[in-house]
Amino acid sequence: MKNHPTPIMSAIQSIVPPLLLSSASFIFCMHWFLLMADTLASGITSEVIPTPIISSIIAYYTVVFGPMTWLIKIVILVMFLSMTLQLTIKTIPWYIRYLIFITNAPLVFNGVFYIIPLVDQFILNTATPETQSQIARTVHSAHVISAYGTALMIALQLYIVIRLQRQGEEK
Repeated sequence: MKNHPTPIMSAIQSIVPPLLLSSASFIFCMHWFLLMADTLASGITSEVIPTPIISSIIAYYTVVFGPMTWLIKIVILVMFLSMTLQLTIKTIPWYIRYLIFITNAPLVFNGVFYIIPLVDQFILNTATPETQSQIARTVHSAHVISAYGTALMIALQLYIVIRLQRQGEEK
């Protein structure tokens, strides 16, 4: 009986990897859409980003973060919980489980506790143009880094899901 997982572990093993893949894919898509707005500021070399560009980015963020903030936060929470639960799945190589967690957990915390509040402040447009420009650049950098981390997670999760599926077919 030692080789047979408990019903709870079986459920975790069958649900968590595809759930993590789905939530990571959603977050990657969100990064992709946000980077479309962020890149407006990426080519500006002056200290202050022109007001029309800042206004355009604010308008875009208002549409995305206004009504969808709750959905984004829920998917981020599901992704984080899935990453954490996946650490308990012994049929996945330990180095892959921990690589996913170590590379993405800090990005989740940075996003939830720093970037999202920063974007909320940015949308209010009450800061000086210099501060708004710095926020736009900071958010752009964070989105680029997070997009790369999420892309790595998606690639590793695809490997995991395919590997688990093949193991299930062999039994």
